[in-house]
Amino acid sequence: FQDYLLEIMNKENIIEFFIEGSRPRYGQVLKPKLGFLKMMMESSEGLNIIPFSLHHSFIFEQKEFIQEKKDNIKNKENFIGLIKNIFFKKKLGNFSLVQGNSIIITSKSNLKEKSFEIYKELNENKGITAIDIICCLLAFHKNYSLESLERKFHVFVFIFKLMKKKLLGNMSFVLALEFLIKNKKITIQEDDISIQDSFSMQYNFNSFLHCFFGPALLAHVLVLFEKNIIKNFYDVKKYVFFSMIFFV
Repeated sequence: FQDYLLEIMNKENIIEFFIEGSRPRYGQVLKPKLGFLKMMMESSEGLNIIPFSLHHSFIFEQKEFIQEKKDNIKNKENFIGLIKNIFFKKKLGNFSLVQGNSIIITSKSNLKEKSFEIYKELNENKGITAIDIICCLLAFHKNYSLESLERKFHVFVFIFKLMKKKLLGNMSFVLALEFLIKNKKITIQEDDISIQDSFSMQYNFNSFLHCFFGPALLAHVLVLFEKNIIKNFYDVKKYVFFSMIFFV
């Protein structure tokens, strides 16, 4: 495989690969796998890695995703499944492909550090849509009031703007609701929202949950300071280390 890879690189072809080892369907950020990156590094004097962040409101394999969530087994992708997904699926919402800053890797580079540098670029360029925010709020609820949802939606938009995240589209609350109703994700009667498909919404929740880990941890540390549970910087380091081990 490495000889084949070397042949492709000698012809100066562009190589596409997923830093996680495969394309994750869950939307979660997985630990980077370094094998492929290492082989490329050993096959070249220098690499120019260009991170592309790919985003879509819903995945093609929605039924497969729901089945995986229930059975905890990932089914292999196949050509017939791809054709079915292209021709028989409904609209999948907003789509974006954003290019990050290029990353140079040489034979002296620390691969682990570089892999997280790639991740940083991918996450900073990940787009967030109105559909994502609504799905995040609805993912683990059976019912929701329309007034409460709209209020929390605008709070999330405000937070993401403060965090300087890429917001895609016009962030219309009404248009996002119409899309979700049309695709049978939710129904609305008067002021009540009923969730029809919470499983596929969890993809959106997973895809940018990591954005909140840093701010949430900082906020929790400040609360513990106020309660006098954490008293000095050593306690903060100990607490953060504990959190990284058991909660990430």
